[in-house]
Amino acid sequence: MKRTFALASLLAVSTLTPAFAAPAPGHFYFGAGVGRSSVDGLATTSTRADVLNGFPDGLPINGLPFRSHDEAWSVLAGYAATQYIGVEAGFWDHGEFEMALNSGPERPRLGIKELYFGATFRYPFFDRLALTGSAGISRASFDVDGSLAVLVVVTPGFPFTPVTPVRGPGGIIVPGTIQNVRLTTPDDETGGYWRVGLAVRATDSIEVGLSYGSRNLQVQDVKSTALSVAFAF
Repeated sequence: MKRTFALASLLAVSTLTPAFAAPAPGHFYFGAGVGRSSVDGLATTSTRADVLNGFPDGLPINGLPFRSHDEAWSVLAGYAATQYIGVEAGFWDHGEFEMALNSGPERPRLGIKELYFGATFRYPFFDRLALTGSAGISRASFDVDGSLAVLVVVTPGFPFTPVTPVRGPGGIIVPGTIQNVRLTTPDDETGGYWRVGLAVRATDSIEVGLSYGSRNLQVQDVKSTALSVAFAF
């Protein structure tokens, strides 16, 4: 009688609790994510400034501080070779970031977009929860919009007429002029990234994930938090 009651109880629980079977190993998936990206620190780039008749025609963003955050979004696709490892590729638009220095009425902005490819790792917990991670390489493109007010100093021998004297450091009067010089856009750069997070399986084919990652994009380091949805097929 006790065995019969126990078996009936087990069947009742099994009926009320949905069975979430993970997609079989060897499946593809695609998805999208939204989140927030942030930068904090000095930009580094090897881009050189152009020079026109002795005056700078453009300045690199090397050494300039960008401290800001912006909404970001991504699309992704991957292949899960087993329940533990796979590969993934995707695209990130990290948004635009303002320069920390107050250089004029409108601060320069740095836009960052990224293509990435890497290995994925996951460790399942219980039925629906998994610890996730990813690491790989990325290719970032940049877009700089804005100019910087600079002091152009005139020295003897330059082939142009000296301009209005300007009070320099320590009150010294130097022949020069304040000019708004455009900032040059850095070249595309290859870097690396890592990401860790948690994923919850909502149905047999839909998974929702929350992740945090860091990207070394050479010109600027980017940190991002994202909420993503992936569909397996």
